Amino acid sequence: MARKDIIMIRQKELKRLHVIHNVLNGEITQDEASEMLLLSERQIRRIVSRIRQEGDISIIHKSRGKESSRKLPKKLTAYIDDATNRIYCRFYEYEGTIPAMDSFMRYIRKHGIPMSIYFDRHTTYKSTAEPTIEEEINGEEPLSEFGRALEELGVERIYAYSPQAKGRIERLFKTLQDRLIKEMRLRGIKSVKEANKFLKTYLLKYNKKFSLKAHKPEDLHMPVPNGIDLNTIFCIKTDRTVRNDNTITYNKELYQIEEVMAGKIVTVTERIDGRMQILYQDRSLKFRQIDIRPEQPQKQQAKIRRRTAYIPPADHPWRKFKMGRNVDGAEKNIMEAAA
Repeated sequence: MARKDIIMIRQKELKRLHVIHNVLNGEITQDEASEMLLLSERQIRRIVSRIRQEGDISIIHKSRGKESSRKLPKKLTAYIDDATNRIYCRFYEYEGTIPAMDSFMRYIRKHGIPMSIYFDRHTTYKSTAEPTIEEEINGEEPLSEFGRALEELGVERIYAYSPQAKGRIERLFKTLQDRLIKEMRLRGIKSVKEANKFLKTYLLKYNKKFSLKAHKPEDLHMPVPNGIDLNTIFCIKTDRTVRNDNTITYNKELYQIEEVMAGKIVTVTERIDGRMQILYQDRSLKFRQIDIRPEQPQKQQAKIRRRTAYIPPADHPWRKFKMGRNVDGAEKNIMEAAA
């Protein structure tokens, strides 16, 4: 059989299939699957429906094994400066929390921290979770991981509630689809890496031609404060309570913490580059992944001593004591016991 006829399932697809099976078996919700796979709920619903209809093989992308002369990166994240019309863009393999964090962190490193950011209500940016009792008491709303990162940086979040409100960015995407995509096709660009390399020169030309002079000379972007590591902000943060055997579970995997932390709440961080940390009060803990939980040593059962009944001797004063039925008899018994 020719090599091009063999279609192998990838590790990423195996993980996706495992999570979708958990959804089908009722072990997790579609919303939880969306967070685990970094996909939108709509994408999860489509994958679940396809697997129900076509089976596990449908997890493999439809175009696998097919040659394409028009293959182009599809997920473009774009920012436009409201004051100058300056844009910043970057391509990614998929749409989700990690790409959103990576793109905004790169924007900040290039231009600084903006005062506010305006975006749609995609689940990456706006959480769909119900508020906790504590959030309701404090008048707060649930935050997505991306929203939490903006909160830590002090960036105001503004959500678009209508197509008209998103008009400016929508017009930008239309322009980029017309101009950027055509130029990428002319250059034979087919991968995300090639596309992002091309964007570096393309954005310089685009911004030089279309950016405007701001009405006020002051740039309201703020520099990143000294001592702030953006990698510790732009990451997925999840709290876990350590079990008595000093283990935690994260993304269906088991981890052994290599110091006594039983009962304490630790924070698992998943960074953009894929690295994982377990923190306690901002201190990094040593840990390792394990397959099964460690066996607890069995406690030795305490020996129960049976107490033998005490039998007083024949001449014990207690044996001379007799209970009376009246006052006079009681006085007599007391005298006999004391004799």
